[in-house]
Amino acid sequence: MIMTFTRLSALIKRHALCSFLLTFCSYYFLLDAGAKGTIDNFKNFDASQVSKVEVKIDPLSWERLCRQNRPIGQSFGKDLKNGYSFKPFSYFKADITINGNHFRDVGIRKKGFIGSLDGERPSLKVKLNHVHKDQTLDGVTHLTLNNCKQDAPIVNQFLAYTLFNKAGSPAPRAAFSNVVINGQNLGIYCHVESYKKPMVENAFGSDKGVLYEGTITDFYPEFEKSFDRKFGSKKTGLKAIRKLISIIHSEDTDETFLNNLKEVLDADAFLKYWAIESLIGFWDGYSGNKNNFFFYLDPKDDKFRFMPWGADSVFTTRQGFGRRGSGPRIQFAKTNGIIAGKLYQIPEIRERYSVTMKKILEESWDSNWMLEETNRLEEMLQPYVHEAQGGFIEALENLREFITYRKENLLKEEADGLPDIPTRYSPPFSATTIGKMEGQILLPIFDKHPGETDGLGNGKIEVSLHEENPDSVGQNFLAHKVDPEISQRGFGRGWFGRGGFGRGRGNPEDMLQIVLEVFYGDYPDQLTLDFSVNKKDLFIPDETPIIIQGTAQIGNEFSNEMESHSLSGVIKVSAVEEMDGKKNVKFSLDAHVLKRPEFGRF
Repeated sequence: MIMTFTRLSALIKRHALCSFLLTFCSYYFLLDAGAKGTIDNFKNFDASQVSKVEVKIDPLSWERLCRQNRPIGQSFGKDLKNGYSFKPFSYFKADITINGNHFRDVGIRKKGFIGSLDGERPSLKVKLNHVHKDQTLDGVTHLTLNNCKQDAPIVNQFLAYTLFNKAGSPAPRAAFSNVVINGQNLGIYCHVESYKKPMVENAFGSDKGVLYEGTITDFYPEFEKSFDRKFGSKKTGLKAIRKLISIIHSEDTDETFLNNLKEVLDADAFLKYWAIESLIGFWDGYSGNKNNFFFYLDPKDDKFRFMPWGADSVFTTRQGFGRRGSGPRIQFAKTNGIIAGKLYQIPEIRERYSVTMKKILEESWDSNWMLEETNRLEEMLQPYVHEAQGGFIEALENLREFITYRKENLLKEEADGLPDIPTRYSPPFSATTIGKMEGQILLPIFDKHPGETDGLGNGKIEVSLHEENPDSVGQNFLAHKVDPEISQRGFGRGWFGRGGFGRGRGNPEDMLQIVLEVFYGDYPDQLTLDFSVNKKDLFIPDETPIIIQGTAQIGNEFSNEMESHSLSGVIKVSAVEEMDGKKNVKFSLDAHVLKRPEFGRF
């Protein structure tokens, strides 16, 4: 027998005691419904206002957070293909206030891959439940605050994700925050919904599947572990990825290929996702650069569905890094991701893609609304814009021009049918790892400028280089324990110094260039490590990872052959002892030696 809640209420209200119980239970149910409903009612994703985010953090911790950077070698090295996922950024404890809501002992860290890294206005991840597990904001435990370094108009991410969601292709929600650190105004940040279980459940109705992030990688044999699994069954996820890779690289007919593909990929959803990426000119997304994408293995049907990320480099006609193939470059369809590239070669799919794009242009691309929204956002954001965001107004004008003519330009390009685009498939770019180096180093560092002393001192070093391929270098390195001469050759800036990735890492006078010379075997066999590091970091024995970039040279001027390679890794300081005008710093080294990468050949 079925009884409605209304009829049940009428019966219960006849009794005073039951009336009280009804009131209590109704309140409980409302609380429960409200808790679940917060997924759809994030007050902190209200784009009608700029939220205020104020952070109080130990100044030394903030300095260290700003100086942390990503090791390029680990990011592009061979280990990435094998599932190596180095976490370069540390959480630091802080207090945060968001629109008057206070949170104690949160975790805050830097975020970013390459282009968005910044040492003065870093993008940030905030973990509200870092210490106190019950701390949430509208059901959210993690916040993503992007510095808009590559989002010159500041509104790109907001408009892009809004368009994805409007067209029915799941994407994060976004709004805007004015971020203030220890009283210092850092300007406007884009507050983007983090890819956590609440977001996935809201998008797909279940968070019981497997979620992956893709960064400069694609679906190729031996690269199935290169995707960063966020949650879900590792075994289930890898099995599905391997099946997708097998189908993509099969020699089947178009019909068989499509029939097999639809078993593991929601083709209609992918066409929509792909079309929107092309529509907004997302050159750094999956179809444009095999980057900045998430995909979810949906437990309802065991099919993958794609979602965007890092949508700051959008609303542009830029094509990305280099060209693939020798065919024409068009705006209507980006084909660099192997799934998009293979599907584009099939006439039936190319036609379906065109229909999908035209439907999005007709039903979801509202240029009048987008232009009105840019005007509203300009007025709302301008009072908070940081001096580093000085190109804001000019960039908005370029955005308005893109919006005004985008639909017309795409339809004109497609009017006579899409051209063939010969596609040359190639695995994701990765530098060749020669070996992995590890060891302990005791290094004397002088208080004076090296120019005022001989800059030399006796240290101790114990290192070993475990080679990927013993034939790749002239000698096989074993463990070495020697008393090397350690030279401090003045103050260098390194790859991540001012003007490079992570600009603002520190004042040049704070940077120390370290050269470690290790002799092995029969003289003159020699290994020379050369890298820069900030002295402030070296003097804190807390083993927080310190990223280093430099060179590893095998041999010297007396050797028959000299080889120069890239050194990329981390050091961790375990002890600092002061004596006789110098500091003896003991640290561990964990680094990769790689053949010099040719960036730009992605």
